[in-house]
Amino acid sequence: MIYALVFIFFSCNQNKGIPMNNVSNSEMESYRKSAVEKGDTIAYKELELENYQSDSFLYVSLIMANKYNYPSAYYNVFHCLVKQSNKKELEALDDLDEMTKKMAIDYLIMGAEKGDKQCQKILGKFYLEGKYLKKDVEKGSQLIKDSND
Repeated sequence: MIYALVFIFFSCNQNKGIPMNNVSNSEMESYRKSAVEKGDTIAYKELELENYQSDSFLYVSLIMANKYNYPSAYYNVFHCLVKQSNKKELEALDDLDEMTKKMAIDYLIMGAEKGDKQCQKILGKFYLEGKYLKKDVEKGSQLIKDSND
């Protein structure tokens, strides 16, 4: 019995950072409020881990990006806008209306400027392909290089 408890304890501790969906609604609301009202990055990360698929996460991500300039929030805004599609992220823009597509790209650009690695990588691919932005091999290569640093 003791071995089983020790095994379970170590197994649970190794899964930190993996969404377990065991956070109560009141805790989630507390995280949301703390992120929106205070710019609490720890609370925001908790929401990201536990509630990533929620539509309300877009709202919190917009606040964290626009009000608090939190770099990873820019990527999350992009991701929330394109996640409705079942396609790969880079192809999902094809299914968006022009205004939403522009907004998604704008958030990638802002996130890349703030140093978010995911934004830099995706934006770099967009520049290299020239599909959603004017093709710029030099800029695209630099962004991808920056995303790997």
